Amino acid sequence: MTMPHSGALRHRQGGFTLIELLVVIAIIAVLIALLLPAVQAAREAARRAQCTNNLKQLGLAAMNYESENQMFPPQAMFRLLTTPASDGSTGGSSSDMSVFARMLGQMEQQQVFNAMNTAFSVADPPNLTINGIGISTLWCPSDSTVQTPVNLADNWHGFPVSIGLIAGYTLPPGNWYQYLSSYGSMEGPWYGGLNDAAYPSSSVATAANDASCFGVIYPQSHTRVSAVTDGTSNTILFSEKANGLWPAAASTDFGSPIYFTFWSSGGEPGVGICSQYAPNPQRYLGPYSSSNYSFPGVLPYAASSMHPGGVNCAFADGSVHFIKDSIQSWPNVAANGYGAPPNLYTQASSFPYGYSLAPGAWIGVWQALSTRSWGEVISSDAY
Repeated sequence: MTMPHSGALRHRQGGFTLIELLVVIAIIAVLIALLLPAVQAAREAARRAQCTNNLKQLGLAAMNYESENQMFPPQAMFRLLTTPASDGSTGGSSSDMSVFARMLGQMEQQQVFNAMNTAFSVADPPNLTINGIGISTLWCPSDSTVQTPVNLADNWHGFPVSIGLIAGYTLPPGNWYQYLSSYGSMEGPWYGGLNDAAYPSSSVATAANDASCFGVIYPQSHTRVSAVTDGTSNTILFSEKANGLWPAAASTDFGSPIYFTFWSSGGEPGVGICSQYAPNPQRYLGPYSSSNYSFPGVLPYAASSMHPGGVNCAFADGSVHFIKDSIQSWPNVAANGYGAPPNLYTQASSFPYGYSLAPGAWIGVWQALSTRSWGEVISSDAY
């Protein structure tokens, strides 16, 4: 009997063919493509939950402040300068502590508050170290740039002048930093609060100084909870104000410090927000460019966030709601560099001060939520 050749008894070596390997790689790639959005969505949900918790703490801090002081903290108090400005002028004003600086004790930051010298403005050298302290409660995790402090010694707008000097800071030698905030106080449909008190020389329309159209926390405010007659559950205290929406290139084209949300300073617009503009106005302003003056004209004053679809807001009853971009609001259009809603009010003086409502003006739900005693009836399903 003839025995088979030994080579015929060899078994085929195990392994993958090139086609099989490519198929496995393709399947893995498809699975990753399906899984990655879910992972990103889960991470954003966690970030949004942390942001909600931050605003919850701010709302409770404001309520505790009101209980202790019989008034909500003002967004800023302006003090008249006792010495002439660098140009020799007198009678100017300097921004005082922001609403967040005043609430440090209610935010479990009493040691930072104790280190602040309240005899001086936040822009004065005795408080420079405090300004360089970052407060994590004021940082939305989705706001990509808020944890990066501003170097006040950096040049402003390409000129040999520091950001600190433009913002009113008297800087000693060296580098001094200012941390930012992702949140601001809702002042109402107009920025500036009681303009005649903060800016005595301004010519301000009577309707714009009617306190009923203001929010709860604004410059020079002294609001008690009893003054919130629209209902604490229908009145916004704080909203988001995303620093990450401000492109790095914009700091070169539009380098004014008003575009930085300095957490400790009550300067303009600082941590103030007005509802004149719908949430996230960058949706209708168009992309940023050095010639698009609507972008820098509106964004520093508006509520905005890095969360898709809307902004988180803390209400005067301690609750936090996610307000969608689609909320009923004044029909803002990019006009005159400030996105002014047409045919709703007249301008009595320079922007942003001195606006009065036109007779029969229509008020959106977003504007109604920003006022404390305008008398609107707001349904719970309207936002």
